[in-house]
Amino acid sequence: MSLVFKTIQTEGIAELSYLVGDDDEGVAAVFDPRADCDVYIDAARHAGVIITHIFETHIHADLVSGSRELCARLETAKIYASGEGGAEYGFNPEKIKDGDRKESKMATDSNVAK
Repeated sequence: MSLVFKTIQTEGIAELSYLVGDDDEGVAAVFDPRADCDVYIDAARHAGVIITHIFETHIHADLVSGSRELCARLETAKIYASGEGGAEYGFNPEKIKDGDRKESKMATDSNVAK
């Protein structure tokens, strides 16, 4: 396995997001995507991976998330967010809790971003 790890900074604010993946398996996850999601699609293509998971770790009022836009542009990804404390989001991510594990295997080589 070769680790794919790319840090993406949102200019003008102190916000980082990440593309983390395994190029042997051909899969990756995005953590806390910014609104301009082209950067993740381009980085995944460059690394030869498919984005299968999108994790929201800190949805709040002073950051515009790109998770729903990114998910809509991909046929391969699902959004995950905390289910702790009865959190509500105004959309339906798969809720996860402390200790949950999410694993993914690439199903086909034909999964591409639109």
